Amino acid sequence: MPLFAAHSDDSKHVRRQGIRRCWLVMLFPMALANAQPDGRQELALTATEADYVRAGMRDHVVDIQALLAGLANNDIEGALRAARSAGTRSLDADPNRPTTLGPKLPAAWKGMLQARMRGFDQVAQDIASRAEMPRTLHDLSTAMATCVGCHASFKLVVVAP
Repeated sequence: MPLFAAHSDDSKHVRRQGIRRCWLVMLFPMALANAQPDGRQELALTATEADYVRAGMRDHVVDIQALLAGLANNDIEGALRAARSAGTRSLDADPNRPTTLGPKLPAAWKGMLQARMRGFDQVAQDIASRAEMPRTLHDLSTAMATCVGCHASFKLVVVAP
């Protein structure tokens, strides 16, 4: 390969990246102008309450990742622990839960939370009984559809206490 061939390819790459950036800069304002309004129900929470809810969501994503890693690596015990952690056993009294949070959550939110937890109980049962993988993955998908539905229905809004 000639000495300057790589340099020429690099120049073309840099030029293409610059053109792409220009397009993004030009198109982004149009995308914002055409953005649809956010029709989700607002949940007005204090910063402490919102932090608690978000931490729970992050913990849940960690459980899902651990569950999938366990299934992928044939670590049945690890997958089972993760599924149980995301299930109704996680409803055990949490001393860190803000006492003001419960009354602020609408019935639909609570219903989705309970459905999600029951879904992960089913996944744990599938794993414990050594159910066929397609069934376990189907039940996991069903449980996670509840997560998607909740995120599509609600948004947290932080307000002053």
